[in-house]
Amino acid sequence: MDGSLPGGSEEIGEKIRLRRKVRGLSLREVAQAAQISIGQLSQVERGLSAPSLRALGQICKALNMPIGWLFRDEGEPEPDNGAVVRNGQWRVLDFGPKRMIKHLLTNDTCRDLQMMRVIVYPQGDSDLYVTKGNMECGTVQEGVLGLQIEDSSTIVRTGETFTIQGHRNVRFWCVGDARVVVIWVSTPAIY
Repeated sequence: MDGSLPGGSEEIGEKIRLRRKVRGLSLREVAQAAQISIGQLSQVERGLSAPSLRALGQICKALNMPIGWLFRDEGEPEPDNGAVVRNGQWRVLDFGPKRMIKHLLTNDTCRDLQMMRVIVYPQGDSDLYVTKGNMECGTVQEGVLGLQIEDSSTIVRTGETFTIQGHRNVRFWCVGDARVVVIWVSTPAIY
């Protein structure tokens, strides 16, 4: 490519580098997963070269991020020194068959913690996974959340909170016929 990606090669490279660091991955790990050379990835991160759309797609897949996260609409206002994420400018992760959507409420430069708005629709279920953060907590804003931590399950209702120690087996799901909305915080950032 000629370096004319929207947002500029340097800006895109910085976003890729930040995302890689948030995920705690090395250049080698991302390059291998993206099936590109370490040198090519390093040059992309430093804004020295612009990847092909194919390579960019592979990098984003390796970083578990939608390619759209790299591009900002020209009409979109600049964040207030990176401190504010405006309503509607949240990054969105759609988990499709799991019937769950996560809105990332903190920006990419915030690596010490991450706040998300998690929406779980009826029959939505995270399936069992191991938490990646050192600590996670949340508060149910709407609906009823089923929560399993290791071998213990409980119900968390609107207005109630929960705390999960890091590196635990966890599963959560929607209880009933109404969606669940949870504000979920993880330290450090996991996406």
